[in-house]
Amino acid sequence: MVVALAVVLRAQTPEAPSFEVASIKRMTSSDVGIFTDIAGETFTARNITVRELLLWSHAGRYLSSEIIGGPGWIDVDRFAIIAKMGRPDAPVLRMVRSLLIERFSLRMHEEVRERPVFHLVLARPNGRLGPGLVPSTIDCQAAAKRPPGDGERCGWRSMSGRFMGKGVSIPLLVLQLSFPVQRRILDKTMLAGQFDIDLTWASDGPRAGAPVGPPFAVDGERVGSSIFTALQEQLGLELEPGKGAVPVLVIDSIDRPTED
Repeated sequence: MVVALAVVLRAQTPEAPSFEVASIKRMTSSDVGIFTDIAGETFTARNITVRELLLWSHAGRYLSSEIIGGPGWIDVDRFAIIAKMGRPDAPVLRMVRSLLIERFSLRMHEEVRERPVFHLVLARPNGRLGPGLVPSTIDCQAAAKRPPGDGERCGWRSMSGRFMGKGVSIPLLVLQLSFPVQRRILDKTMLAGQFDIDLTWASDGPRAGAPVGPPFAVDGERVGSSIFTALQEQLGLELEPGKGAVPVLVIDSIDRPTED
């Protein structure tokens, strides 16, 4: 099932904000890791692909697998970008989307398609949660008003192979889990409120720039459980395969940019 949206994405409207000036160069080095930075009125990105720019500029709206179409070079060619925003509070995400349209001749649209998803459900018939998923006793609003270092605070940290949170919701956990499994997750747990969460699983390896911690051994050998097993054992939750309506970004056409 495909439902096409009749409205062109907002980034393609004539009034979309643009950078005052932008330099784009193709990188040929073997550097690994993506670098993005916003300093003052300047946006900088290095060693980044078109797909990664699209993911970054849409702020988590899509998974990598939900950007469909386009030539193979959008995952291979890496670019260095330095762009002048004009003011420190400029809408840089929209500007990056405009840059892709103006300099890469990107044409795209959004559709809603039926795609494979995971349903997050309780793993045990009695509904008992695992040791890594505990109802939080932190008053997040009160904790936020305390001076730094005065007691626990609510928040979360996500790295390769680990998610830790204090006073966080199940929807936030669902969002974070979508990235390692690269599939949209729908919450069917009926769990409300805030939780303290600690989940560790065996990943393919650390993301560029992410700290290396469990489940990676010092010699680089992977240890620990898969994310599916870890969810069951540590949180008492399970990912069941299913189908669901998912927004996807379809690339209609794109060209390599002229370097400057």
